[in-house]
Amino acid sequence: MQFSRRQFFHLLAAAPLTAAVKRNMIVLSKRPEDLEMPLDGFSTWITPVDRFFVRSHHYVPKVDLATWRLTVDGESLKPLTLTFADLQKLPAIDTVSV
Repeated sequence: MQFSRRQFFHLLAAAPLTAAVKRNMIVLSKRPEDLEMPLDGFSTWITPVDRFFVRSHHYVPKVDLATWRLTVDGESLKPLTLTFADLQKLPAIDTVSV
């Protein structure tokens, strides 16, 4: 299964939905997902991942991560194909930002 760059970034945007179960959120719409954090979530200056707001204008696609591949090619000096497991092995960086 191959995805365009745009489709990949749509999937990437949906990743937090699969990575964290949303808790105590205001549900404005279930499909597509539209969730807000209630006021009690603003008690600290860092928002926990499971309290991030969700604004979806499309449905979350079903992806088989066992067969999914990201191919970087075109004008790349070194064409590359990565599995989801390969992406998970890359170093993670935490950044506090607004």
